[in-house]
Amino acid sequence: MIGNPNFKRDRSESLRRAINEGCGEFKANSRYRGTTTGIALETIGKALQNPGQPIPIEDHILVDAGKCMLIETIRSAILDLGLVGLEVRTGKRASLTYTLEYVYGPK
Repeated sequence: MIGNPNFKRDRSESLRRAINEGCGEFKANSRYRGTTTGIALETIGKALQNPGQPIPIEDHILVDAGKCMLIETIRSAILDLGLVGLEVRTGKRASLTYTLEYVYGPK
């Protein structure tokens, strides 16, 4: 294995802290099936494939705390992957938009 063997544990602990601080009393699920990560990566992929179009952030858990956890996972993945030009909008209609102008400058 390349890198820190405790990466997943360290990342999940820091993510859990961020979620608990940012999402109120919600306690992060400890099952770790990868569903939220898969949805986060799929959402990022859709945004990259459709520049300028807001991609809705929709979670498999139909509660606000679940969406909050997904948003934090998306933000974490964007930072971990070093991606630029991706804007996360929160609120009732949370979305992710890839802005090419941010990457390449105005036309």
